[in-house]
Amino acid sequence: MLTIVAACTSFVSNAQITKGSTFLGGSVYVSNYSNKDDASPLNESKTMSWGMVPEFGKAIATNKILGVFLNYRYLKNEAKSRVDTSNETHGSSYETGIFYRNYFPLSSRFYLFGEATAAVTFGKTETIQNKIILGKSNDIGASVAISPGLSFAASKKLHLETSLNNLFAIAYQSTKAKDYNTTGTVIRSASGKQFNAAANANGFSTLSIGLRWILPSKQ
Repeated sequence: MLTIVAACTSFVSNAQITKGSTFLGGSVYVSNYSNKDDASPLNESKTMSWGMVPEFGKAIATNKILGVFLNYRYLKNEAKSRVDTSNETHGSSYETGIFYRNYFPLSSRFYLFGEATAAVTFGKTETIQNKIILGKSNDIGASVAISPGLSFAASKKLHLETSLNNLFAIAYQSTKAKDYNTTGTVIRSASGKQFNAAANANGFSTLSIGLRWILPSKQ
């Protein structure tokens, strides 16, 4: 894709992102997975998830961007069995935070960049069996992460990029959950806390497309 864009785009080189430039962009992602048991054809599961991440920032110095972002995620899992039982799990989360990005020009079109983020997350999940809610959970968390990447300037204003999302990350999460019986009465309550610090060895497993508009300062 980058080769096609490079061949079709006329671009006057300027390897510097000037102070005062406006940074606009975002990412979208979608995943769809299904599984069927050949031994029991009536056993089937499907998982679908999608999300979007709009971003806005300003160049506070040459090749240095400071900005804010919002990350929305949605996940739905459905499982059916031969005993005529249908289980569903619905989950969504909102993440908002700030980011700092530093670009390192490699040529007139290519940049390496490093991005650091700090964010808070709010999420909820529901478990449903045969259209009856049997469980709910809510969580809140905070995280910091570092993501390196490569950016290609397709034009003076449009950049295409790829990155190793959350290559290094530290995260904290607090969860509260309730289980219900079929009449809607709470039968169990639970809470938990979790702390993680990790390097993401599976960074290549997520396919994403990123677009960034960098509008030069008029100064």
